[in-house]
Amino acid sequence: MIHPELKILEAIAFCILMAYLWRLGARTNVRTERGWSFMLLGLVTILSALALGATESFAGLSKFVVVGDTACQRFLKDEVLFPLGSVFVTVGVVKLLSCVDRAGNAEAKFRKALSELEMKVIERTADLPEANEQLWREMVERRSVEMELRRSKENYRLLFENVSEIVYSLHPALNFAEISPSVEHLLGHSYKEVAGKFLSQLIEISDRSRAAEDAGRVMAGERIDGSMDRFISS
Repeated sequence: MIHPELKILEAIAFCILMAYLWRLGARTNVRTERGWSFMLLGLVTILSALALGATESFAGLSKFVVVGDTACQRFLKDEVLFPLGSVFVTVGVVKLLSCVDRAGNAEAKFRKALSELEMKVIERTADLPEANEQLWREMVERRSVEMELRRSKENYRLLFENVSEIVYSLHPALNFAEISPSVEHLLGHSYKEVAGKFLSQLIEISDRSRAAEDAGRVMAGERIDGSMDRFISS
């Protein structure tokens, strides 16, 4: 028969092992897995069997039937608790190994995805200098076009305001959109008087139909050379 002190030490050592496993589970978050619950239940069941076995050396406890040196105690320990605890521990270990395998697969997939992401970042980073250079060229070209357009507008405005002849533009309804300031000293009409008036109001009667026809052809995109209109002076 095993000395009771040894059985107590065996139970204490088992408790220390359970405490270590509990702390290990807390650090690795494995306690959230179902396998851990099965294994912990199995270890508690085995610990109960060890504690029950430790009572065999105390004959005075035999009157309680399930403890002490009794057949019921031995049946519970050897036929129920130890086998049941072993089954629970085995199931728990199998489930934990399955979790570890899934975690390994998940980690492999994560590393693969991370590697693919790093490759994409490297590719995009390699394309950045070329993209920046293209963007810079487009900005320079756009600024050059804007400056050229501004200069053209300024030149047109300068020519329009200082031309010695009458230059004008018309709306589709043949009323004046713009007319050069020379209209004032050539015809005696101020710009404000002419602005918004219709072409027929400033053209000689005999020239009105031809002027309207020429204006329509120009608006249609046709180029006309040698047309001359006679304006009415004030």
